[in-house]
Amino acid sequence: MRTSALFLSLLLSPALHANDVLLYEDFQDGSSDGWEAFGAGEKRISNYEGNGSLQMTGPGAVARQIALGGAQRIEVGASFAASGLSAGGACLAEATLDDGTSWFTVNRVDRDLADGVTLHGDAVAREVPADTLRAWVRARLVGGEGTCWLDGVFVLSSGVDETVPVPRTLTSAFLSGKDTLAEPVAMREFARPASATDPRHSFSGSLRLLATDNAGGSKVVHDAWGRVGDIGKPIRHIPPFDFEFVQRGDDIIPLQRGVQRSEHPYWEVILQPGKAWHEEGDGEWSRASVSFSLQERAANCTHNGVLTWLYDGDSVSRVVYQVSGETCGYFKIDLWGVVAAQYEPAELDATAHVERLDAHRARRLPVKPLGDLVSDYPGVMPLSLGIRDGIHPTDLTVRGIVVDGINYRSDCTTRHGPHPYCDSLPLTSYSTAKSIFAGIATMRMNKLYPGTSDRLLASLIGQCDSDRWRDVRIEDALDMATGNFRSVVSSEDEDSIPHWRFLFWDDHAKKLKFACDYFKRKAEPGTQFVYHTSDTYLAGTALQHVLREEQGADADIYSDVLAGQVWDRLGLSPLLDDSKRTYDEAAQPLAGYGLTYEVDDIVRITSWLQAGAQVDGRSALDPALLDGALQRSPDDPGVEAGSDVLRYNNGFWAYDAGPSLGCRDSVWVPFMSGVSGITVAMFPNGVIYYYFSDSYVFRWQSAREVAQTIRRMCE
Repeated sequence: MRTSALFLSLLLSPALHANDVLLYEDFQDGSSDGWEAFGAGEKRISNYEGNGSLQMTGPGAVARQIALGGAQRIEVGASFAASGLSAGGACLAEATLDDGTSWFTVNRVDRDLADGVTLHGDAVAREVPADTLRAWVRARLVGGEGTCWLDGVFVLSSGVDETVPVPRTLTSAFLSGKDTLAEPVAMREFARPASATDPRHSFSGSLRLLATDNAGGSKVVHDAWGRVGDIGKPIRHIPPFDFEFVQRGDDIIPLQRGVQRSEHPYWEVILQPGKAWHEEGDGEWSRASVSFSLQERAANCTHNGVLTWLYDGDSVSRVVYQVSGETCGYFKIDLWGVVAAQYEPAELDATAHVERLDAHRARRLPVKPLGDLVSDYPGVMPLSLGIRDGIHPTDLTVRGIVVDGINYRSDCTTRHGPHPYCDSLPLTSYSTAKSIFAGIATMRMNKLYPGTSDRLLASLIGQCDSDRWRDVRIEDALDMATGNFRSVVSSEDEDSIPHWRFLFWDDHAKKLKFACDYFKRKAEPGTQFVYHTSDTYLAGTALQHVLREEQGADADIYSDVLAGQVWDRLGLSPLLDDSKRTYDEAAQPLAGYGLTYEVDDIVRITSWLQAGAQVDGRSALDPALLDGALQRSPDDPGVEAGSDVLRYNNGFWAYDAGPSLGCRDSVWVPFMSGVSGITVAMFPNGVIYYYFSDSYVFRWQSAREVAQTIRRMCE
C-alpha cells in the first residue's frame, strides 16, 4: 500500500524521558508471527508495490499481546487501507489494558476512505493503570463485507524508571577475567548508573587495544551492496587502536578528535568524550566508558558504539567494545568483543582540549526531552514524529524539534537501547554537506571575493576545459543545473553504477575525470535540475582554486574558510574541524558529502542561518545568495527540482508546504537532505525539525503539522 496519509493524528503525551518500542509491525518480513487469528474470514500477508501488509476479509479479527514491562504510559497506532466496504462497514483497530473487559479505538477507516490503495493512520495515548502487565491490540472488519489491509502498528512506552538496577554482564569480574562476550549487551551497561560515585583514580595516557584483527563477534543485519563479501573478514573487526585520553573530574576526554584514519581497509575511528565513575562491586578499580564510532573509508556511513574498561593508577582491565547502531541505509552490522589492552600512563598537557570542551558545552543549545514539547506547546504531537511518516523506529538514529532556542530531542537509538552519549553522538552528514559545506562556502567566498559564484568551471579546473563546461558557473554546479547529464528521470544519474563508483573513489584526479567527462551537454546551464554529487564536487574544487588564487597554494577551502572563519567562531565541536578528503596528495575535501556532526552542531548552524548568519554582528555570508537559498528572495527562487512544489537553490532544497497544510498560499520551507534518510527543515516561523535515519524515507508531514501548531505559518 502507498503511505501518503499515514498516521493522521495522535493524542497528547507527557514528557518523554525514556522511549521504548514495545511493538512496531509493518509485515515487511512476510510474516504475521505473534498475531492470533479469530473467527471466520481470510487473514494473510499481501504485498503491493513492495509494501507488505496483513490482509483481512470477512468477519473475525487478528490480535496480539504486548508485555508492558512497567510502562506508565503507552501510545498505540495503526494504519489501514480498505476496499469494498459495505455501507456502515469499517476497518477497526482497538486496544485493551484490562484483558478485554473494555476496548478503546485506535483507528477506524470507513467506506468513504476505502480506495484500496491509500493507508490511513491514527493513534492514541493512554495512561497505564498500576500493576498492569500486558496490553492487547486487535484489528477487525466490522459492519459487513470488504477487505482491510493492516500496517504500521506500533506501541510505544514512556515513563519506565531507568534508575531500577538491571542485571549486569560487564562486571568487574568479567572485565578482569577471561570469559568471552557471546552477544551484545544492553547499552545501559556502558552508561554511568545513578548509584555510581566519583572515580577513585585519574586516567592520563595512551590506551592500546591488542589483536583487534581477531577479536570479537559480529552479526550482519543488512548488507545491500555485499560489503562483507567485498572486504572480507576485516570488516567484522575494529581497526588497530592506540589513542590518548585524559580525565577531568568524571570526564574522560580523547585527545584525538574527529575522524581518525587507520590502516584498516574499511573502518576509520571516531572517539568522543565519555565518563568515569566507581560503582559497587568494582573494588579498587575505577570504570570508564567513551563514545566509539566507526566510519567507512572514503565515504560517510557512521556506525556508533561504546568502549568500557576498568583502571587504576597504572593498569587497565580488558576493554569491551560494542557497535550497535548506524546511520547507513545499505550496511547495518553489530560488532562486539573483549580485547586485551595496555595502558601507558603519562602526564599529558590537555589544557586546550579541556578548555575547548567546556567552551563548546557552554554554547550548546539547552536540551529538553522531545515529549516536553507537549507541556510547552499544548496541542502538538511530538512523540511519533517520523514514525507517523512511515519511518521504522529502529531506523531512527535521532530526531528533534528546535523552538526558540530549545532543542527538544529524542534519545539516540541503537538496536540494544539508547546510546549513553547522545549529546556527542557522531552523525553522518551525507548530502546535507551540499548545504553546510558547498553552499555556505560559496556564500562565504562571495562575501570575501565578490563574483566568485559566477566564475566559470572551465577556467578553474583544467580537466573541465571543454565546450560542455565553458559557460557553466560555480553557482550552476551548486544548483545542480549544469546542463550536463544523461537522464532527467529523478535519481537515475545519481544512482547509476558509474556514479556510485565515483563516490567511493579516493583519488582526486580520478574523481575529476569522471565529473568532467561522464555527462553530456543536453540543456543550457541554469535551466534543468539534475541531481549529481559529482557537480558539487566540481563546485568544491573550483572554490579551492579561487581561494588559492587569492591566498596562496596552501590555502584550503574547508580548513581556512569554514572551520577557521565560521565554525571556530560559533564554537562547534571538533568533529567539524575537518572534512573527509581524497586520500592522495591533493587531499581535496569532499564538498558534497563527508562531514560529521554532533546534534548540536547541525541545529546551531541551522539556527545561525535562519538568524542571518552573522559573526561578530556582521553578515558572514553573501546576503543575496543566503536569501535565495532560504527562499527569502522572490527574484531568486532557484530551479524547479522535479516537481512544482520542490526547488533547489545554492545547495539547499525547498518544499512548498502550503498545500499539505491546507493553506491558501505557498509556504516554502528550505531544507537539507541526506541520502540514507536525513532531513533538516527550516520553517519560516523559526521552527527547525531534524531526523537522522537509515530508512530511505524522506517524508516529514508530521513535522509540518507540529510546526504549524506551534506557530501558524498560514491561514
